[in-house]
Amino acid sequence: MPFLTNNKRQQIHYEIIEGDQAKPWLVFLHEGLGCTAMWKDFPQRLCMATGCRGLLYDRLGYGLSDALQQTRATDYLHRYALDELPEVLAVLLPGQAYILIGHSDGGSIA
Repeated sequence: MPFLTNNKRQQIHYEIIEGDQAKPWLVFLHEGLGCTAMWKDFPQRLCMATGCRGLLYDRLGYGLSDALQQTRATDYLHRYALDELPEVLAVLLPGQAYILIGHSDGGSIA
């Protein structure tokens, strides 16, 4: 299981789905109480149908990623969108094209 270490030394779990390197990545953002496992086989099927590569990750506090080290403020979805997501993309997909696909709160983050 791959993990990346963010700038606060926290571990973020992610998964990669292989596909055509000439196509953009599909980045799947899970729901509010979910994790990568909640997507089941949808990301694999969509990547296979489109030929795109896929990236899924568990936000901090969810799934296999480290627990949050602070309480969630009312703007916690904004913090994921403005801090965590850009860092994950910069580390894992630097300079690459991508399409964000979010379910529920993942859509708000997208």
